[in-house]
Amino acid sequence: MRVQQLPGNRVSRSMPQALQPGQIVQGKIMKLYANQTAQIQLGSRKMIAQLEASLTVGGRYHFQVQPSDELIHLRVIGGQLPTQGAGDEMELLKQLGFKASKSHADLVQTLNKEKIPFTKEQLQGAFRLLNESKNTQQTQQIIRYMFAAGLPITRSIYQAMASVRSIGMTEQMTLLLNQLRRNPNPSNLYQKLTYQLQQILEPSLGKSEDPFLFASPKEQFLNHVRQVLQFTGLNDENVLATNRMKEQHTIKSMLLQFLQQGDGAAQEQSRKLLHFLNGMQLQSVQETANVLQAHLQLPGAKLGLSSDMDMQFTGNKTEDGTISTDSCRILFYLELTNLKETIVDMHIQKRAVIVTIYNDHEDLRKQSTSLKPKLKEGLKQLDYQLSTLTFQPINEKNQLGSDRVKTAYPKSYQGVDYRI
Repeated sequence: MRVQQLPGNRVSRSMPQALQPGQIVQGKIMKLYANQTAQIQLGSRKMIAQLEASLTVGGRYHFQVQPSDELIHLRVIGGQLPTQGAGDEMELLKQLGFKASKSHADLVQTLNKEKIPFTKEQLQGAFRLLNESKNTQQTQQIIRYMFAAGLPITRSIYQAMASVRSIGMTEQMTLLLNQLRRNPNPSNLYQKLTYQLQQILEPSLGKSEDPFLFASPKEQFLNHVRQVLQFTGLNDENVLATNRMKEQHTIKSMLLQFLQQGDGAAQEQSRKLLHFLNGMQLQSVQETANVLQAHLQLPGAKLGLSSDMDMQFTGNKTEDGTISTDSCRILFYLELTNLKETIVDMHIQKRAVIVTIYNDHEDLRKQSTSLKPKLKEGLKQLDYQLSTLTFQPINEKNQLGSDRVKTAYPKSYQGVDYRI
């Protein structure tokens, strides 16, 4: 089961706060003032602009950011857009010199609707990916996320994100592990890679002295998270950046060696797993000045789960840049042996905890009654207060998708901001 493929139902990385040269955005003229100034709305922000073109109040236009040493210069692309929005995208594509097609126009329409700035060069890369795709709807969803997350619109990034969308970590790793085990004369690299995959996938490797078996559930979970980050190489770049890199043989680094050597039948699956890990890295942590979001997928066998566990975290930053422990939201996507598909949505506000459990088990509410006091007491020991515990059927989980990508420009401004 793949409950969560791409984090498209959560607020993804915020757009750059300042518009960059070359970016295109749709705007509306709100008011005209004296001295050729006007109030315009770009995305979700209203601002005062100096007019150097004849524009109409209430009119919508496409603007392209031009390089400027002082005020940002916005160039109008084409004329005023139709009131109902019909043909906006086709006209823009023609103005930019692109061959107009429905799939291209649909993508531009999505970007405009979600107020995501884009450049002509980014559109070129996106259209190239769309033209190569056999499933344009799926490709559009991935490309939309790439734009929203501020990722480069390249084939390698797309392949990484598409890989995360296809199958889970356990399945990707198991496919490669099975191929490695079939090699009758494994090299040293084969053996090391096999061992690392086993460490993540297999609960205890049959060793009764494994400390994981004797740890508390809390420590088991934390140890598993650390192990996955360490063994997969998802944290390699961070380790390098902080000069903490020792001689490590992570799965990611060994996959790179494996592909360079051109060794054996496991090449293709190694490439797929590498794409998957790259995709996980790209979406693992996204942050702005005020908010941090994290997404992590863990193989579930070591935690007693029948499939991978997806976890999403959104938290506010404090003034010193640390994560506030008073308010956050954590989502767990689980496949449990008896309860099957389960989503736990934990929302914390001022240390008051609201828990919503999505599951189709009819008696879950009744069976949980005896456990609620334990949950309440456990949270109290951590200086949190259980506010509410509610249960919803799985078909209600769609409301979790209401947190669409939201982009905004800075709300504070003074004087004249833009020259058009």
